[in-house]
Amino acid sequence: VEATSVSPEGRTSPEDAGIWNDEQMRAWAKIVEFAHSQNQKIGIQLIHGGRKSSGLAMFIDGELIAEEAAGGWPEELYAPTAINYTDKFPVPKELTRKQIKDIVRDFANAARRAVQAGFDVIEIHGAHGFLISSFFSPQSNKRTDEYGGSFENRIRFAIEVTDAIRGAIPATMPLFFR
Repeated sequence: VEATSVSPEGRTSPEDAGIWNDEQMRAWAKIVEFAHSQNQKIGIQLIHGGRKSSGLAMFIDGELIAEEAAGGWPEELYAPTAINYTDKFPVPKELTRKQIKDIVRDFANAARRAVQAGFDVIEIHGAHGFLISSFFSPQSNKRTDEYGGSFENRIRFAIEVTDAIRGAIPATMPLFFR
């Protein structure tokens, strides 16, 4: 299951799926159960869109922001630094250290729910300019704290997310990183 958000504001569009609450987890469990009934394994990809959140769905126009009237949250975009994705997207708010820790917790909680739903594999989406990868890049991450500057600092958030998820799932469960 591709690009399943770990929080409402982490969705890339208003139409995106999530696994940030137990109701969603129970709905996913039905899909997982069906896949298993067909002798199939099923994985889930966890994402936070960061500065690319609140876009219009790709089937509408993925290059434009979803305004509030379209169900978007353009005033609640967050990123490592207040640098917008494109000139068509608003400037995001820079994440505080507390907010970073909260998002790490959101990933871990989503992973716990994925395990409860019965998923066989979890993949962390750390690519394509979404939140995790925007920490990697010195073009989108101008932080001067422990999450910015050196390569080791810029990958810190990804390592914290990975460690939190690994701690929330069985040791034998595959964990992929894209």
